[in-house]
Amino acid sequence: MNGTSDDLADSSLTDKELLNQFKMIEKMTEDKKSVVKIFLDAFITKDKIKQLAL
Repeated sequence: MNGTSDDLADSSLTDKELLNQFKMIEKMTEDKKSVVKIFLDAFITKDKIKQLAL
């Protein structure tokens, strides 16, 4: 529970490039963040569907 959200993210995400991208996204406007979240949800859903089809 101690530490900043950056510390928590650093310890949770092992892909440093992805971590840096999320940090850049955090600086975007809420509208742009919403678009990114929609894309992420679509990719995650697509992957889940693929896994179910196997």
